[in-house]
Amino acid sequence: MKKALYKSLLGLMAVSALAGGCKKFEEINKNPNAVSEDEVEVSFLINNSIYAAQQDPNIAERIFVLTWGGVSRVFAYGSAYAGGFSHSYLGEYWSNSYMMRWLTNANLAVKIGQQREADKVAKESNNNWVQMARIWRAYLLTELSDNFGPVPDVETAFMGEVPTYQNEVDAYKYCIKELTDAVAKINDVKMSSDEAKIDKFFGGDMSKWKKYANSMRMRLSMRLLNVDPTYAQAQFEAAVKDPAGYISTNAEIARYQEGGGWDNSTGVMTRSWNYMGLSFTPYNLFVGLGGISPEELETIPSTAFYGLADDVKTEYKKYLKDPQTYLGLYLPDQLSDKSNVMNINYLFNYIPSNVDPRAYIYFNQPGTDSPTSYYTFAASKNDGESDAAFELRKRGIDSSFVLTNKNPKTGQVGTAVKGTPDTIRIRGKFNFVPYFNGSQGDKSALFRFNNSTRYFATLSNNYRNNENYRVFFGSWESYFLLAEAAVYGWNVGIDAKTAYEKGIDENFAYLGLASLAGDYKASESYNRVGTSVSFTHTTEPVDYQIDYETFDGATFGETKYKDKPTLFSYKAGAVKQVTYKYPKGVLPTCNDALTKILTQKFIAQSPYLPLEIWSDYRRLNLPFFENPVSELQISNMPWYTPAKSGVFSAENVPARAFYPSTFSTNSPESYNAAVDLLSKPGKDGDKVNTPLRWAKNAPKK
Repeated sequence: MKKALYKSLLGLMAVSALAGGCKKFEEINKNPNAVSEDEVEVSFLINNSIYAAQQDPNIAERIFVLTWGGVSRVFAYGSAYAGGFSHSYLGEYWSNSYMMRWLTNANLAVKIGQQREADKVAKESNNNWVQMARIWRAYLLTELSDNFGPVPDVETAFMGEVPTYQNEVDAYKYCIKELTDAVAKINDVKMSSDEAKIDKFFGGDMSKWKKYANSMRMRLSMRLLNVDPTYAQAQFEAAVKDPAGYISTNAEIARYQEGGGWDNSTGVMTRSWNYMGLSFTPYNLFVGLGGISPEELETIPSTAFYGLADDVKTEYKKYLKDPQTYLGLYLPDQLSDKSNVMNINYLFNYIPSNVDPRAYIYFNQPGTDSPTSYYTFAASKNDGESDAAFELRKRGIDSSFVLTNKNPKTGQVGTAVKGTPDTIRIRGKFNFVPYFNGSQGDKSALFRFNNSTRYFATLSNNYRNNENYRVFFGSWESYFLLAEAAVYGWNVGIDAKTAYEKGIDENFAYLGLASLAGDYKASESYNRVGTSVSFTHTTEPVDYQIDYETFDGATFGETKYKDKPTLFSYKAGAVKQVTYKYPKGVLPTCNDALTKILTQKFIAQSPYLPLEIWSDYRRLNLPFFENPVSELQISNMPWYTPAKSGVFSAENVPARAFYPSTFSTNSPESYNAAVDLLSKPGKDGDKVNTPLRWAKNAPKK
């Protein structure tokens, strides 16, 4: 055992050892580069693993933002939305520089600590550090598995030998067993103040580590519902009934304080060039949900309507539109309709008067320049800029959405706007427009965004300023899991409605929205996909007539700015009506209890838990995820053709990430062992549409 441990320790020495932000870390722990196995501190190893797993800006951009953020639909950013994963990015994440290093540290903490217990040379606090390491190792192993599927067996891996592999169900069951045993073995020994500083999650509070482990047991047990329901129920109920409890209040959340600079504690969503725009999935979930108006957010810090100047308050209210009665500006020639949501080619060029308030904590409101706005409007004139030009820019007309009526490739004029100018600008300020994901084909040349990050709802400065906490498990997740379990009739000591509403309460309180929770929970207003908030309001939505704008009868104001060509700004359009058809996903209902729970869970888990959101969708096909726009064939989804774009299939959401090419090249034996454990064995199964075993029996339409 000691020989294997020392071999692993030598491998660890090959990478730099980081202190995890403790100012006097050298006084607490010794650097393993300069010590033997007998001297290395277990606390150093577990702290190093947790700290490194916060993801430095390099890997955070590649995995958290571009991979998890895209595939979960939390952001409209990157190609992972439609299965466009990067071998390069996944290879970095899998490598010894990142995930394998994090797991090696956690594994060494467990093995060295256990060896010291066996040798009776352990410090008094050693046992608890070992149990913390086991809990954290279980998280890391399931994070890895949730991306790829089969993973190394930690009992044989990271010990300097070629590991065996286990499928994702066996990995989950192993982790549930580890979490259960770790909770039972944590004792009442208190850490010293110096040791407590090393624990960046809970400051040495072992009662909170127990709660985290039990909440993790609930998460993992529920994930196995489709493949082993009897086991899932038994393990979930056991975790809920454990005397140590689960994460049930905001004071117990598993989270890590972000910091500035370029290190592992840097916020995962802080890179200035990552605009991280609102995608159609959360847009359709947000709009119309909850009955809360922007005016109600003006007094609530961290929302996009807080702290606005009086003139801005007056101005934005001119552009409020009820999303229940207004669909948007119809642009059939410029925006593709090749999806299974009918509002995909309607531009919502106003501010919705009824929207989930969390939308305006997560995303900015274009044109308001509130403290939450990362991309802002200039507040003063540029050199040489005329008063008229400055006024146009302030109004969002000069730098705005640019609609081209004539196709530059074919010269064809759009049928919807014949007789109008070839190039038209649409006011960019005071809208709530999501990014369009997928393939727009030739239409992408007909609709573009000048200074686009200012005119879209993009990720709020709340998550870009390095002052937030990265959340790994929130109290709201515990309650939404309990609500789901109660829907299935499991014995969890709380009914579904109470748990559901408690989950909303916890999330609203965490975000500073507690004063709005009562009205929100009572709302029967439908969102764009036909779901309301009130748990007892289960009436299914009915298709209805809704207003939309066109260019028919519109007037256009001529604009000339410096040396730019003459452009025309759209001013007013004819109002028509269309039947709004609520979209259907895998399940036949839009407003049942389970859909409500998963809708609220998606919103509450944003933006820090995109991997968990993706896993929930793969498990239940909830909440509603629209098809990618498919004007042209999407290369990463050969089974999904433009002709099939209006028909929903669970396959249209990636089921997993493929193993990186570096894995198959550098470790062919291990790669073959891993892919043979996929639900579709062999290399043909190493595809983005091969379901993970726990998602294989997800509900189908």
